[in-house]
Amino acid sequence: RECCVTQDDALSDIPCGEIFQMAKIKRVPSYQMLLLSGFIAKEYLLSKRIKDKTAIKHWAYLQSIPWVQNQLGQDHVIFWSQEKVERLLGESLAYNDALLIRKTVDNAIRL
Repeated sequence: RECCVTQDDALSDIPCGEIFQMAKIKRVPSYQMLLLSGFIAKEYLLSKRIKDKTAIKHWAYLQSIPWVQNQLGQDHVIFWSQEKVERLLGESLAYNDALLIRKTVDNAIRL
């Protein structure tokens, strides 16, 4: 587990853990994703401000994430336009999953 980013990392984080605790206690929709994505985003932003990367617990993991859209052939439904979702997934079994993923991300962003 030492190499994995977990909810415990977010909940015990000194600068942000208290806020993450509130999201968990209030059962904010998709709070698990909010904890992980929020913690990873905080660590990424921290990495841009400090020189000593050893202060970042999961620095090796952060380096492996493609932070630029379409980098290394990465693409995701969260980046697609609604028209593209309709055109490519409209009649497929993945359509409702895609809509749920997009809605979950939108809700997390608003928080």
